[in-house]
Amino acid sequence: GKVSAVDVSIYLASEMKTRPIVLDSGCGAKLLSGKLSEADYRGERAKVLRDSAPQMGNVDLLSLSKPSFVSDTHKDYFKAGVDICCTNTLKANAFGQKDFKTGKFVTEMNKAAAQLAKRAAAEVTKQEVKKPRFVAGLVGPCEVRTNFDEMVEAYTEQIKGLAEGGVDLLALEMHEARSAKAALCAASEVYRQMKQRVPPLIIHAVIDPATGRTMGGQTADAFYISVKHARPLAVGVVGSKVSTSYSQLLQQCGCFSSMKSGPEALQAMKELPNFVGLGPGGLPSNFS
Repeated sequence: GKVSAVDVSIYLASEMKTRPIVLDSGCGAKLLSGKLSEADYRGERAKVLRDSAPQMGNVDLLSLSKPSFVSDTHKDYFKAGVDICCTNTLKANAFGQKDFKTGKFVTEMNKAAAQLAKRAAAEVTKQEVKKPRFVAGLVGPCEVRTNFDEMVEAYTEQIKGLAEGGVDLLALEMHEARSAKAALCAASEVYRQMKQRVPPLIIHAVIDPATGRTMGGQTADAFYISVKHARPLAVGVVGSKVSTSYSQLLQQCGCFSSMKSGPEALQAMKELPNFVGLGPGGLPSNFS
């Protein structure tokens, strides 16, 4: 069921003091490995999608066209040891769906994705009650040159669906801080209208390991400074390439010790990371 944002924050903050929290970064890679056909992507929505473009590769649509496949995939990640599963919504916004001509399904897509992930979390939690599983609504980047107000509008539509679907957290995976700020504005407005507290936030900057910068040209520490006002539960970095190693990412994370100060900061860097996980190419087998 739905737990309060405060309860989720308290539980995860407590757990983070004793062990790393395991997070996936969306189930897109696993869904793509299913080698689905165009008919599979369209599923029972084929008639409704008559005027759309080819849907091959539109994994976000699978939450509507092949819900059991998506739900089972979430369960695979949870059973592999993941604490927090991200919804199948990395590109489930007006910009990500533009080429597929499926923008009118964005809110429905996000709500369905959230509900599928929540059901999977509930089923696995019943089998292991001492280790509750959670769902983070995954919000991906827009094109860097997109107008800020258009970003806010697109993210508002997406986050509305995720909120209605009952996500426990929001996970922002952004190429630059401007997109993150737009998503934060959208989240604040959506939950204000719902008269609810914004859920705990996990914010990732997508970093090019060769330059140590985002697509927007920011360093990891500059990105952190841009989003810390939102008081996220965690801020981290994701490699822009599947081949990015953990050691490469760790080099970009020194700035995050600024969340603490003095000896406490030095000790924090020696300890296990609070959150561990894989990038977008991660499969359930990579966690076990």
